[in-house]
Amino acid sequence: MPSHMMLNTAKAPTDDPLVRQAMNYAVNQEELVQVAFAGLQGAAHNVLSPTTFGYSEDAAGLYRYDPEQAAALLDEAGWTDEDGDGLREKDGAPLAVTYIASPVYEGAFMELLTAYLTAAGFQVDLTTLDDAGIFEAAAAGEHNLVNMGWTSSDPGVLSFVYVSANIDGGSAFTRFVDASLDEALQQAPVTIDEAARAELYSQAQQIIMENALALPIHLYDRVMLMQSGVGDWQFDSEGYPWLYLVGLE
Repeated sequence: MPSHMMLNTAKAPTDDPLVRQAMNYAVNQEELVQVAFAGLQGAAHNVLSPTTFGYSEDAAGLYRYDPEQAAALLDEAGWTDEDGDGLREKDGAPLAVTYIASPVYEGAFMELLTAYLTAAGFQVDLTTLDDAGIFEAAAAGEHNLVNMGWTSSDPGVLSFVYVSANIDGGSAFTRFVDASLDEALQQAPVTIDEAARAELYSQAQQIIMENALALPIHLYDRVMLMQSGVGDWQFDSEGYPWLYLVGLE
C-alpha cells in the first residue's frame, strides 16, 4: 500500500465527493516525487502498488494532474473565489481542510502537497504531530487529510483501513461506510480462487478511487547502493533483504 492521504468523508468540506475528486486532480505526483525524492520513489495513483496482487490498472487510471478539472469540480460544488484572493469560499466560509502530518514520514513532501492544494484554492491548515497524536486525532475524525502507508506482500491490508467496522477503534480514518466495499474486502481474504480474489480487490480499489477516499502520493521503492563485488542478494516477500546471505564475490 503506497503512501496516500486518507480523506475524511464525515467532515466538511471533504464530505463532498466533488471536493475529494478535485483534490486528486490538483496534485502532480510525478513532479512531487522528483522534487521530494529526486525521482527515487515512484508516483502513486492507486491505493495498491503496481507489483501487488490484485492491482487494478483501471482504478489507477481515474485521476491525473489536471488543475483545470480540479477548478471545474470545485466550481460545480459551489466553491468559488469571489474576492480574488486565490482561496475559494462558499456561503462565506473558506474552503479549509485540516492536514495532520508527521514530519518523520511526510517531511519531504508535506509542504509541497500543501502548495498544490493551496494553488487549487484550498486553505490548508497543516498541523504536525507525533505518531500517537496523529492516531488520536485521526481516530476522533478531527482531520480532512491523514497519511497512511503499509509495506505488505498482500492486498489484505486494505481491510484494516477501508472496512467500516474499523472506524471505531481501528484505522478506517476515511469514516466511509459502503456495503459493497465492506463485502469485497471481507470476502477477498477468505476467497481461495485467485481470479475471484483478484476481482474482489479490483472492485474494492474501484470503489475507493471512484469515491476519491484516497489521494495517492508515492510508492515505497527501495533503493540500495553497493560495491560491484557484493553478491548473493535475496529478498523476502515484502522486499526486505536477507543480509545474512550477502557476501563478497
